[in-house]
Amino acid sequence: MPTAVIRTEGLSKRYRVKGPRNGYAYRTMREDLISLPGRLLRRNRLAEHVDDFWALRDVDLQISAGEVLGVIGRNGAGKSTLLKILSRVTSPTSGHAEIAGRVGSLLEVGTGFHPELTGRENIFLSGALLGMTRREIRAHFDEIVDFSGVERFLDTPCKQYSSGMYLRLAFAVAAFLRAEVLLIDEILAVGDTGFQRKCLGKMDEIARTGRTIVLISHDLAAIERLSTRCAVLHEGRLQFEGDPRSGIQTYLQLCEEEDARTVHIDAKRLESLQGDGVRVTEVRIGSDQDGISRIPRTGCGFNLDVSYETDDSYAGWSAGLTCIFRSLLGTEILRLSTQPISGFELGRLARAGTVQLRVPSLPFTAGRILLDIGLTRPGYEFVAMVPSVVSFTVNLHDFYESGVSIDQGKGLIVTTHQWRHERRD
Repeated sequence: MPTAVIRTEGLSKRYRVKGPRNGYAYRTMREDLISLPGRLLRRNRLAEHVDDFWALRDVDLQISAGEVLGVIGRNGAGKSTLLKILSRVTSPTSGHAEIAGRVGSLLEVGTGFHPELTGRENIFLSGALLGMTRREIRAHFDEIVDFSGVERFLDTPCKQYSSGMYLRLAFAVAAFLRAEVLLIDEILAVGDTGFQRKCLGKMDEIARTGRTIVLISHDLAAIERLSTRCAVLHEGRLQFEGDPRSGIQTYLQLCEEEDARTVHIDAKRLESLQGDGVRVTEVRIGSDQDGISRIPRTGCGFNLDVSYETDDSYAGWSAGLTCIFRSLLGTEILRLSTQPISGFELGRLARAGTVQLRVPSLPFTAGRILLDIGLTRPGYEFVAMVPSVVSFTVNLHDFYESGVSIDQGKGLIVTTHQWRHERRD
């Protein structure tokens, strides 16, 4: 049976969140003066109440030597708190954690570095903190410098380093100084693409040497590639522990349930969507997957319903509808419209009705999308164009069935395509 290097039992962490009694965030001077006698007598005090926030609750884990545990979950799920407890940065409120061996931690950029010391001095300081001798540190010194790429600035105080330089040196120290357990918290997101590839390759190599890694990352492709096991945290509790692919599916399902409530309709902007006696009254979006209404996902069906009403001044003119999808940076990704672009005309509007748009395969990569809606006259003349009426999240999906989920960091759209290779040996 494999030896357990990390074991947690009933691990819980509570933070005390202070707030004012009766929900008042601030008191006026008059209220302070009125309450002063009572407060001086320690009576009728408008004291702050304390709420309990459980960052972790009853987490049981057992990690064996040579395992790579990928920990995933939404922001605030308790992932960083778990690593802080394992690295002894903070102590649990209840339960306990046991770790066998030297621990190297990368919880934030420059962890364990002194800003006034040079890169060279911090390498020896970090090694000493890991319990290594000066001879052991010297044996790996050249590898650390070469991997980090900061040789030119090795004798410069680290306070003058950029965040990327800090990261490269910190990771190199943790990776090469032979800590038996390596704890990494999303820090690799700071580095450039080339360095991230180097780090992923190095972690592959570390895992093959029998050392143990606990990795937190929002890069699900990296979690699936590197991890031998996956743990999913949700609201401080362990929701899943097992193989990475199943863990990722559990995480995506949890995201889907929460994101279904994150479609935002801007009511004030919606009110301004009117012109010449016609107005938009409601906008609904969704995704039709196997007959079940769900939130939008890359490559799945997308539904947009725009309801309208007309008043007595309406003369029965034909209208058009335009929808512009944008990224959070405002980049126009896709424009869909009734006449003239699509060739579809609404014809004369009724007293009330709904215009339905169906996209069989949503081409957007995962991320937040803004939706502009406009009303047009025949001839494509806008009578009302309101930006960002709707915002919604497109969820991750393995569009290419390659085991890799695609987000907006890898482009804004996806499309089906084919590759060919003709060999001429």
